[in-house]
Amino acid sequence: MTEQQGAVADEINRNIVSINDLSIQSAQGAEQTAVASTQQAQLASDLQRMEGEFRT
Repeated sequence: MTEQQGAVADEINRNIVSINDLSIQSAQGAEQTAVASTQQAQLASDLQRMEGEFRT
């Protein structure tokens, strides 16, 4: 392997590591979004319940 090929292989490796890191961050963001959505749905449900109690 020539020096240039080694440099290209190193660059490819760095790019793969970066892609992996971004994939992990994306998965964590999706998980946080799912948790926030669940919490928002619970808050909406609570609000509807309180509104029903207020009308009675």
